[in-house]
Amino acid sequence: MNLNWLMFCPALMLLFFPLDALLSKRLKLRSYEHLNFEEGAWARKPSAWWTPSLWLDPARAFLGAWLLANAWAIEDAGGGLMKWVPFLTTGLLLALATGVQLHTRRDGSVLLAPTGYIAGIWFALLSPAVALLAVVVAVVGVFAFRTWSAFFFCGAAYAGCAGLWLMGKDLIVPLSAGLAMMPWVISAISQRTLMQPLHAIGYSKQAPVREISFAVPSSSSPNLKLES
Repeated sequence: MNLNWLMFCPALMLLFFPLDALLSKRLKLRSYEHLNFEEGAWARKPSAWWTPSLWLDPARAFLGAWLLANAWAIEDAGGGLMKWVPFLTTGLLLALATGVQLHTRRDGSVLLAPTGYIAGIWFALLSPAVALLAVVVAVVGVFAFRTWSAFFFCGAAYAGCAGLWLMGKDLIVPLSAGLAMMPWVISAISQRTLMQPLHAIGYSKQAPVREISFAVPSSSSPNLKLES
């Protein structure tokens, strides 16, 4: 069993680099329920979601996970624990890297929702069909449950079930599902909300504006009495 260090080291740099360090200071952390999706609202415009660092996150997670999974050259691993070393090491490193992505220095009471990061890991470890449908199910879950946490438990549930059905009894399937569940589990245990970094304007629901009409009394109306 050999380790390709030219693949292993770049994989670690890509996976462990924190998402929080890539985000602009002008972005604000927002929960899903604070977004306004009414007709003509800012959140329905494509520009509202144009954050380059978030869109590049799936690519770096995909490349890092792919390099890590393929950095092991197994010729004769032998028996016992040695044959499990590549899989266990890969799983442990991916779990630690996912935990790093949750941290943010902006607010210690919340967690970042690494949706793109998890999607990139799915495409690196699972078949393209399973990964693509897992992302679709995860996004639909967000709209259905109105929380970023739904991306992780809905996507993980689909990736686990569909992966075992389409990919067979491959241990990489439960690993992918477990990694996707991590943000939701950590959020539930720590009682910290998962949030997405968005632009600072046009993100929240505004209180409804009431139209106030002032009726002008006609000459035939009864005498008006003003009381102080």
